[in-house]
Amino acid sequence: MIPNLFKWFIESMKAIYNSRILPEEEIELQIRNRAFCYGDGLFETIVTGPDRINLLAYHIVRLSQGCTVLGMEMPFSEQQLEGYIEGLKTANSLKGTLRIRAQVWRDEGGLYEPSEDKSSFLITATESSYPFFGAVELLSVSEKAKLSLHALSFAKTMSALPYVLAGVERKHSPCDELIITDMAGHIAECVASNIFWVKEGEIYTPDLNTGCVRGTMRDFLIQAFKANGMVVREVRQPVEALTEADHIFLSNASGIRWVKRFEDRVVFESPESLLRQILTLPPQP
Repeated sequence: MIPNLFKWFIESMKAIYNSRILPEEEIELQIRNRAFCYGDGLFETIVTGPDRINLLAYHIVRLSQGCTVLGMEMPFSEQQLEGYIEGLKTANSLKGTLRIRAQVWRDEGGLYEPSEDKSSFLITATESSYPFFGAVELLSVSEKAKLSLHALSFAKTMSALPYVLAGVERKHSPCDELIITDMAGHIAECVASNIFWVKEGEIYTPDLNTGCVRGTMRDFLIQAFKANGMVVREVRQPVEALTEADHIFLSNASGIRWVKRFEDRVVFESPESLLRQILTLPPQP
């Protein structure tokens, strides 16, 4: 019996719950958890590995700013998070590209008005085979989901219903990805990606005032393009602007995907020559 229990402990995936490495099966969340009751929390999806660009600092900045807006304690530093990731990598015998999910929520107490500023956190890790550079066969526009600007629209919150709604719509459509617009019909982002398009050598991406998430790869790309002397414009434009684009590509923490077709109106070529300077940057250690 003891060897079998030991074998179960070794084979169970481990997670970090409030600084402790535990088998995922042993982690219990309370029914009054504020993330469950009110969506009172934030999360980051971090992709790390030998063939990835290190965006950890970008994730920490966004998470810290989100905690500040919520008036909630930031539970770890960049160095601590890096240590937690390494600990999970070792504890779970993970190699290659890892997908890390860091969730932070306010400790229970109160109703809409919380009685606590302290927070709890959960960090999980899995291996990922998602390629850094890939293609989207068909892009269209969500008819059901809309975004609106608010104090936390830049962050990834635990209340993500517009993206769930668009994800369900995408699941039942022939499209590989859907654009979500703001309430005025401007391009905002996609289900789980920021969007860029290129026209006559200039790069466009939606302004944060559309309510889009301030993606970590989005921030990195904007800085990299500007550092290489390219013009980047953050704009509020209707979806019709994409019919005049030379290229469209999407970005998130996992990487970059270029769009082959926008609805049935436009066919695009790969922007790899434009992105080569990004794709050939030194990978993280």
